[in-house]
Amino acid sequence: MSIATSLVLVILLGVVAQWAAASLRAPSILLLLLSGFIVGPVTGLLDPDALLGELLFPMVSLSVAIILFEGALSLRIDEIKQVGNSVRMLLSVGLVCTWILSALFAYYLLGFEAGFAALIGAVLTVTGPTVILPLLRHIRLKGQIRSVLKWEGIVIDPIGAVLAILVFEVLVDATPADTISDTIWSVTKALASGGGLGALGAIGLTQALRRNWVPEYLHNPLSLTTLLTVFVMSNEMQHESGLIAVTVMGFMLTNQTRVPVRHIIEFKETLGTLLLAVLFVILAARVDVKVLFQINLPMIFFLLALVFIVRPLSVLVSTFNQDITWRERVFLCFMAPRGIVAAAVASILALDLTERGFPSEQADLLVAVVFVVVVGTVGVYGLTARPLARMLGLAGSEPEGVLIVGAHDWAQDLANALHTRGIDSVLLDTNTANITSAKLRGLPAVNGSVMEEETVAHLDLDGIGRLFALTTNDEINSLAALKLSRDFGRNRVYQISPYQDPKQSTVARELRGRALFDRALTYSRFAELFALGWRIRTTKLTKEFPFSRLLDQQKNLIYPLLYLTEDGTVVVKVATEKFEPRPGQYVISLSAPELPIADSVASKNSDSV
Repeated sequence: MSIATSLVLVILLGVVAQWAAASLRAPSILLLLLSGFIVGPVTGLLDPDALLGELLFPMVSLSVAIILFEGALSLRIDEIKQVGNSVRMLLSVGLVCTWILSALFAYYLLGFEAGFAALIGAVLTVTGPTVILPLLRHIRLKGQIRSVLKWEGIVIDPIGAVLAILVFEVLVDATPADTISDTIWSVTKALASGGGLGALGAIGLTQALRRNWVPEYLHNPLSLTTLLTVFVMSNEMQHESGLIAVTVMGFMLTNQTRVPVRHIIEFKETLGTLLLAVLFVILAARVDVKVLFQINLPMIFFLLALVFIVRPLSVLVSTFNQDITWRERVFLCFMAPRGIVAAAVASILALDLTERGFPSEQADLLVAVVFVVVVGTVGVYGLTARPLARMLGLAGSEPEGVLIVGAHDWAQDLANALHTRGIDSVLLDTNTANITSAKLRGLPAVNGSVMEEETVAHLDLDGIGRLFALTTNDEINSLAALKLSRDFGRNRVYQISPYQDPKQSTVARELRGRALFDRALTYSRFAELFALGWRIRTTKLTKEFPFSRLLDQQKNLIYPLLYLTEDGTVVVKVATEKFEPRPGQYVISLSAPELPIADSVASKNSDSV
């Protein structure tokens, strides 16, 4: 294959694997690794080392920097106020426990020398966002445990990488006195260069955006260039300190309040998702067949020790007397997958060991052990994490609740209809009278504007997975849909239109949410019918009274709005899509007063809200 074909194949496999994982509701990392194995060692179609040559490790290093920066952009300071103690203990006591215990098992189970065992233990302290973040998205954890794992996975990445480099320097340095002083100096340089350059990059980028020194179309290229520059400069000053730099830069950038960075976050998320897919395909594809033959029973026992002894003990020691529940503690004990950073650090150190005169067999063994741990932990945690989270009551399903912007009378009725059927809903409005009325009906309601960052940030959206923008203002509805599309997804933000013909809207189609309900049911028409006595009703369909009969019997006196499936899934009526509820499901509709329902079955199954 040509170089261009091979590159496109890697990208294609990455995207298809993630799409398939989303469709199958399986961990994407497992399918990415499987794809890489098939085109790499199994069929020989792809050889990343031959394809990229000396560019392989620089490309992996820069890609990891971008992924880590994207993860750091999700580290909100208000989260650490809640879980700070647990995170600090995991990053300090937990890291040391993992290092020591991993080294001991490498020493006794694998028969490594003490120094080499310490190096293996240091490399395996790293979990990293390349694995943790996709698994968290897959599991949909509830509560503070998600924040704890996210912070640990992102921040431990640079700490563990620097620790591995320091242990390596101690291992290859024959003079103990010089080793101690060099180690102290290396730690100082890593913290100073990483922290200093990261802060400088965040401050410089913030100033450039705030003072409009660059046009908006260059914001994303500038942010990417800045983070890569900071990463490379820091690494030149101290090896692997660039990971500290990009973490600090991302954290400072997302928590400053002077300029909006949402567009930068969205760009980095898209880029990070693509790079993550490419990295795992390449990781699996570059596995040497001879490494597979080096896998033996002691390595399998070592992997099991990491999963069932090292991680649980580290968590139990770190979280002793911490404010987390026993269920969260159990889940923490069984969530520590290793990813691309551990594999990349191991490969770099293996090359350095060979150059320093260490036996090549030893270097190959380092790569083989880390490979077994990466693939093994991804497989074990990827397959067991979601069932375990469900068993412990920590996994959330696809949130079906609705955030309703606009709390007027018929919006309240819609929220009440959903609430009656067990679907969460939250009303948001700037009109104090509307909010007071909603609260008197027992409906969750917040007085504030969807345009205010602080209001949205403090909304309790647990169980909320879609938006209904129901205000009189089409522009506000569109802005609300655009603003919350990042949280809910573009296909789960809806708005009611003031026009029967969407072309009449002054807002561009790509900036709008999906059109709610029937095209004829505009905001003014809904309000008019409601004033005439039409009400929102819930009807349970049966075999004797299917949806077709409901429509036939009520003629033009009903507008179906949405229906609820047997498992509680909400299916919204959209003008351009089929709407076919089945018997056993509930239809929520706007219908006329005193409907001519002659059939007793229909009247028994229909409730006015």
